[in-house]
Amino acid sequence: MKALLASLTLSALLSGCAWVTPTTRGQAIAYLPADQVQSCQKLGRVSVETVNKVVLLSRDPKIVQNELITMAKNEAVVLKADTIAQESEIKDGRQSFLAYRCR
Repeated sequence: MKALLASLTLSALLSGCAWVTPTTRGQAIAYLPADQVQSCQKLGRVSVETVNKVVLLSRDPKIVQNELITMAKNEAVVLKADTIAQESEIKDGRQSFLAYRCR
């Protein structure tokens, strides 16, 4: 019974549970490719981190990416940004973004 419960819990964790919730102001932040923010005012850098492995299993890369983007948008609010763009690739659940004012 314990093994079944542990298996079900692990499956739920790996299947796509959203661990990161967007804030109201974070939802208003745009995520654009780096080549589309060249005319924007750079405001700073946002570095974020999320869990990319549970036990020894890797989480779905798309879910990890979405969580990192959501976290970066939430953090970019502090810089009074309206847009973020990826600065680095994901490495060990970490990624950095640049925050901009484009509008």
